[in-house]
Amino acid sequence: MNRSSFALIVLAATLGILNAGGAPPRYDHIVIVVEENRTVGQIIGDRVNAPYINALADGGVRIGSMFAMLHPSQPNYLHLFSGDNQGVVDDNLPPNFSTVNTATYPFRTPNMAAELIAAGFTFVGYSEEIESGGATDWADYDPHSATNPGIYYRRKHNPWANWVAKTSPMPANQLPASVNLCFTNFPSDYSTLPTVSFVIPNQMHDMHDGSRKQGDDWLLANLDRYAKWAKTNNSLLIITWDEDDYNSVNQIPTVLYGAGLRDNTTISGTWTSHNLLRTIEDAYGTTHAGSAAQVRPIIGPFTNDPVATAKTFRQGTNSYTGAMDTQLWMEAPTTTYGSNENLTVDLDTSTAAGNQVGQVLIRFDGIFGSALTQIPTSATIYSAKLIIFTPLNVTGVDYPSGDIFRLHRMLMDWNNDTTWDSMVDGVAANNVEAATNPTFSLAPVVDGAPAIFDVTSDIELFRSGAANYGWLIRPSTTGTGNGWTMKSSETADIMQRPGLEIIYTVPPYVTWARSFALVGADAEPTADPDHDSVQNVAEFAYNMNPRIADAHWVSPSGSTGLPAPRYTAGPGGVLEVEFMRRKGPTAVGLTYAVQFSSNLISWVDGVPVSATSVNVSFERVRVRDGSAGPNAQRFARVVVNLQQ
Repeated sequence: MNRSSFALIVLAATLGILNAGGAPPRYDHIVIVVEENRTVGQIIGDRVNAPYINALADGGVRIGSMFAMLHPSQPNYLHLFSGDNQGVVDDNLPPNFSTVNTATYPFRTPNMAAELIAAGFTFVGYSEEIESGGATDWADYDPHSATNPGIYYRRKHNPWANWVAKTSPMPANQLPASVNLCFTNFPSDYSTLPTVSFVIPNQMHDMHDGSRKQGDDWLLANLDRYAKWAKTNNSLLIITWDEDDYNSVNQIPTVLYGAGLRDNTTISGTWTSHNLLRTIEDAYGTTHAGSAAQVRPIIGPFTNDPVATAKTFRQGTNSYTGAMDTQLWMEAPTTTYGSNENLTVDLDTSTAAGNQVGQVLIRFDGIFGSALTQIPTSATIYSAKLIIFTPLNVTGVDYPSGDIFRLHRMLMDWNNDTTWDSMVDGVAANNVEAATNPTFSLAPVVDGAPAIFDVTSDIELFRSGAANYGWLIRPSTTGTGNGWTMKSSETADIMQRPGLEIIYTVPPYVTWARSFALVGADAEPTADPDHDSVQNVAEFAYNMNPRIADAHWVSPSGSTGLPAPRYTAGPGGVLEVEFMRRKGPTAVGLTYAVQFSSNLISWVDGVPVSATSVNVSFERVRVRDGSAGPNAQRFARVVVNLQQ
């Protein structure tokens, strides 16, 4: 008589820390188009004035919360290209501009193009109506403005021109004149495009002087064929903006269209031009320019990205009460400011009243842990932003600042009663009271907008167990003394309070356990909280409920239950196992092996018969014994291994 015995064996049920996801996909070609001075609401959803861009957004990916760095145009182009404004704060020629080579001009700082070229890739910037392709520079701001006002090329929108070498051999980080071309040089054979290129429409076609419809029509006429080609040729089109129209918070539209994208999606999380630069750098494995070294690539647009969660901690929202911030003021050294709605950071520029040093301390307690409102310590951190709002200006009051302000990780404890004197002359960035090197620096120059500090590196330290005392915000010692005032966690408008946004993933098992409110020992993979003799890891693997005693074999048409052994009758009958198997992102770190034996000592892998999709997370699998009957006895087992 043929006999069969079934054994469910879990060989490994271990949890560890997943490494961060891989680099963004390496495209054969990326084309980046920069448009001008529009808010998200003026583009996305306006199918009358921007029908083509909306069609691209519908068929591609939209970055839901992308921010420019500051105002006006030129510094934003420089930030996107090099991660820094290079000391340029307006739309005029750079202050060190020269038509001949000098020690400070052209720039010699790292930039996207130089990084790509050094790594063996290619770069070109195509500007519509540029004076001449391959030129090194021009002495005037807009070369055509005096002689031909009908030409709308503007040099302020051409950042790579500031790195074009004037001598040979080229100094480090400088560029050949061949990267600086006219849009008429944009090839019709897209396979001959450089690895990465910028397309800069003129001011009538980039929505600066012209209308949104003019800009949208220009894109349709000039780049639609490339967009369609990119879909099937491992290439990408990125359409972004330099800044908003000064009437909002400097949030800008950004659309990705091409191959390898999660089409028809909107990516969550807060991102900046630095993140976009870092994404391109990481795609090609280059070094990092400016602040791109301190941020992470955008996560979510690409099909190989994990499905991440964006969680924001903000005082008074989602039951969170762990935020704390205060001001240390040299002028009032014993005064506490923990209940103030506005806090000011300032530099001591004189002994006059109101010009003494001001520092701000800010922290978010209780962000990691096992509670359902916390982020698990097993999380993989992809990005973290400290988002602090500058109050909207009122008559006679100037809250933003053009000076640089630095964020330093605090190394000692403090509270809302801490004062300038209790910290002994404020906080020193000396690697004792606060880290010497700043985590991030920026100029909060935009009125009423968020200042976005990237704190990913610090949040990773906190997740790993480092003490979380928050951050010190202090002015640069080389500033002009123009202070910055920010909203605190006590401000009446909850959404204007500081926020700590963390974008992360957790192992699929942890997500599953939290969905059933399993905490503490009950959340362990080897636990059995429903006492049905099936460990959590098996309940997870086979789509079972750890809160309900449901230890039964899966039925032929069911979608939950333990693997079911079945004997196929007839001549040459064999043992077969049918079971539910996870697939897609929820199966990361999980493996299944179906094995057969005649003696419970030597095991042989079975023969797959079928795998039928049940839903987005599970499929029904049948695996058959490779040894045909009749047999004296055969045994089957499914080995589940969870390594995360």
